[in-house]
Amino acid sequence: MLFKWLAAARGLRDSVFDPFRFFSERRFDRQMINEYEQLVDQLIEVVGDHNYADAVELSRLPLQVRGYGHVKQRSAKAIEARHADLMTRVHAPGVKARAVG
Repeated sequence: MLFKWLAAARGLRDSVFDPFRFFSERRFDRQMINEYEQLVDQLIEVVGDHNYADAVELSRLPLQVRGYGHVKQRSAKAIEARHADLMTRVHAPGVKARAVG
């Protein structure tokens, strides 16, 4: 019965009627989505032949964030250093990129 109610309430997710919208995990998810959208907007502005491979890798980093709760936050923390490195490389003018693969 509970699972049927939860399945039916899926449409409320991320709305003002979402009973879980203030939970830290849900706020973290929304924050990650917003950061990813901002990242894509930045990449559109700076991507070129010299940094394409790094831009692709950077855009794929969030796929490594998996799990729920503290597991998800730990995996997000684990990619921060690589994210910072790739951001530096993507924004560096004329730096030769590695091959995508």
